[in-house]
Amino acid sequence: MQATSGDLTVSEIQRYRADVALLSPVGITSASGASSFAHHEATIARAMVKNAKTRIILADNSKMGITSRVIYATPQEIDIIIITDAGSAAKPEWELLQAQCAHAIVA
Repeated sequence: MQATSGDLTVSEIQRYRADVALLSPVGITSASGASSFAHHEATIARAMVKNAKTRIILADNSKMGITSRVIYATPQEIDIIIITDAGSAAKPEWELLQAQCAHAIVA
């Protein structure tokens, strides 16, 4: 798998202000927010969270209620959560996420 990461990548992200950051976490919870397993991926995601006007989390129901090793966005830093399958609406975590985020959508 090819990926861009490291200090140079974070430095380049910090030079710009993105209108939107689309992020796909390993897990998302109302208590801790969006998380990743790999430190290098979380570092890039965190830089995007800090430098984007709007932060959108894209996830499916398998990621709801999961907290992975590295938190990169707290619930307060997430502007929109888009869950990509209807099965998510039946999970108790969905109601908690909706309470944390003004824009929570099941697509």
